[in-house]
Amino acid sequence: MQLKDNAGDDEQSQPLVHKLQETVEREAGKRSDRRIRRYCVGCYAALSAAVGRARAKLKAKRVTTECRACSKQPRFCFDCFAKYHESQLRTVK
Repeated sequence: MQLKDNAGDDEQSQPLVHKLQETVEREAGKRSDRRIRRYCVGCYAALSAAVGRARAKLKAKRVTTECRACSKQPRFCFDCFAKYHESQLRTVK
């Protein structure tokens, strides 16, 4: 006799939808009307490999968009989001 775990089946049958979403984090104080911007992980990785960490900190794009379906909710610009999800997240059906 086998017991099935229905909760596990539901999670596996529903594919995760990866899309860019604006963050809800806001700055504190006088700038409470602005969203917190962080480095795009794709731009930063490419620049740090090419020209080093210090230069990448100056040149990488700062964005307010993230992919909530990915683990750790990384921040992406539109270009890097498309590149990352096209190459890294392809699933075989």
